[in-house]
Amino acid sequence: MAQSETISTLLYRKCGKCGSLRQIAEFHRDRTKPTGRGTTCRHCKNEYARSWRLANGGYWQEWSETHPEYFLRWQLRHPGYRARVSRRWEAAHPNYRVNRYRKIQDEIGHHSGIQDVYPAYRMLKALQEAETVEIKV
Repeated sequence: MAQSETISTLLYRKCGKCGSLRQIAEFHRDRTKPTGRGTTCRHCKNEYARSWRLANGGYWQEWSETHPEYFLRWQLRHPGYRARVSRRWEAAHPNYRVNRYRKIQDEIGHHSGIQDVYPAYRMLKALQEAETVEIKV
């Protein structure tokens, strides 16, 4: 095998489903495979997942309703998991809360302080809803 053929086989791969030749980056990672990539391209895999969700849309909802104890047991086995994930996300997005508060303040035209945002926002929403309700006499 020539060196150029070896390089081309490392950069491209044939999809096992559609048969098209695609770049190796277009295949999902799979540690169980010798190349470290899956056998079907991302496009084919996404199409399969989309069709499965359309065909079995209510499966997960039905299962979670019939197995509510599963989630409770998981939370008991993993205490503090949600808090750790939240802290990690907030560390990665440090300005999210500040920007959210500023957006609310801009919507209501109120800039006196963050602590005053929520009561004023709720009052504004209540007034807007009251204006849209028609009173029949």
